[in-house]
This record gives sequence, C-alpha cells and structure tokens, in this order.
Amino acid sequence: MTTVDPTAVSVVMTVRNGERHVAEAIASILSQSRPPMEIVVVDDGSTDATVGVLADFGDAVRVVRQPARGAAAGLNRGVAMATGDVIAFLDADDVWTPDAIASRLEPMDEADAPDGVFGRTTQFVSPELSVAESRRLRFGAEPTSAPLLGALVVRREVVERVGPFDESLSSAEGVDWVTRARDDGVRLVAIDDIVLRRRLHATNTGRTLPREATLTALRRVVHEHHRRRSAR
Repeated sequence: MTTVDPTAVSVVMTVRNGERHVAEAIASILSQSRPPMEIVVVDDGSTDATVGVLADFGDAVRVVRQPARGAAAGLNRGVAMATGDVIAFLDADDVWTPDAIASRLEPMDEADAPDGVFGRTTQFVSPELSVAESRRLRFGAEPTSAPLLGALVVRREVVERVGPFDESLSSAEGVDWVTRARDDGVRLVAIDDIVLRRRLHATNTGRTLPREATLTALRRVVHEHHRRRSAR
C-alpha cells in the first residue's frame, strides 16, 4: 500500500433536516489539526433551514441537493463526488475530536499499512434536551470501539472494491458496508484514540425509526453475512 497524503482526504456527509446540529459537525471537520482536502455534503431532501446553514460555510463545503432518498443514497452520492484518495465519514449530528483525522492517518503511513482505521467513540447528550429527556436515555459513558462509519477512514480504492452502500436498507447501512468489507478481506484496524463524539438527541435514527424496522434491517445484514460465509 502507498503512504497517505494528509491533504488527500475527502469527508463525506449526508444530511436531512439537520439545521440544529450540522454546523457543529462541519465546524469539527474544519478545525482538524490535519484538515481534509474537501468536505462533501449531500442534502437528502431537507425541508428545514439546512440549506441556509450549509450556504453559510461558502466554498469550504461542496454541497449537492437531491430528493429524499435515504442515508445510503446520500452516502453513495457523496462518495461519487469525492476526489480524495482516502474517504472519511461523519454523521451530520456528530462531531470529531480535533485530531480525529491525524490519529487515524498515522497507521496508514506505516510499512504494514491497513486498508482503513477505526478510532474510538464516546457518546454525549445533546445540550438542547431537557433534564427529563436526558434521564430517559440509557448509554455507556465509557469509550467504545464500535465500527461506526464516523470513526472510520478508508482508502478510496477499497470503497470502490467493496461497492456502494445498500440503498434498500432503511438503517444499518454502515454496519452492512463494514461487514461486507471484512467479508471481502479488507483489513480494518482499531486505534485507542477517541475520534468521534456521537450525539444522543430526540431525532436519532434509532429513536425515530420503528423498532421492528431497525431489527429487520439488522437481521438482513446478519443473514447476508452468513450467506457470504457459506458461499465461500
């Protein structure tokens, strides 16, 4: 594997009705100690003030709008627009720590470089929630090594090899892609650095989608994983 140019990182984000949080997410990208070469944001049919919030960033962000088609379609559009050799992802309601890019690129410059790198994640309650709403949330305070897209940087050639995000999934498109990548032999390693702060708020997908829809998507991911293993 070739070494990684820190200026050749494209950050891909998809957003729908994210006026409340998307500015903070983008600001956390722009303030990186090793900034990316570009930020590509796909507005997936927003009907709130998201368009105006994105416009405030001017040329610092490449924005494309599309009718509401879902997160996977937005990610696929963003990847297709991205020009960097390395792809990173960030949800429009989450934030990166200041060294999120730098710490994940470091292993990709080593002799035995992996295809992609995950950092660790912490969760936090969004400040706009009331005390009562906050108390209803149940989550671990300790950092985790969950394979979330927002914690991953990966070589573009690998993204193209594994293929697009599954647009037929209503959720779990990131879990599905990572599972497919690993089934395809992609080498993804984890580092101890905390790179992602995942926001808990009233409109997290896990809270707004019907529970059965979420479970159905996850069952499909698991079923396809076992099918691929059996085929090999």
